[in-house]
Amino acid sequence: MNHPLSPKPTPFHTYVTFVSGDTNKEHTEESKLASTITRLLRGPAAQMGIIKEVKIVEVATDSVVFLAHDNNVVFPRPIKIK
Repeated sequence: MNHPLSPKPTPFHTYVTFVSGDTNKEHTEESKLASTITRLLRGPAAQMGIIKEVKIVEVATDSVVFLAHDNNVVFPRPIKIK
């Protein structure tokens, strides 16, 4: 059990893999999920084509909640409008 004065654990981890093979892990709050996804799929690094994969994992359940490869969303599957 955490001490009452301990900081609350971050609910999500964002893993970024670059085309070079380097990786980065970010601690992401729920309120920042949308801006994190937008930044990593549309920001400068994405426009330069240096991000290979973005994966967001919910820490409590160790579940992948978002996955993109080469700037294409893989999970959750995008809804196709006819």
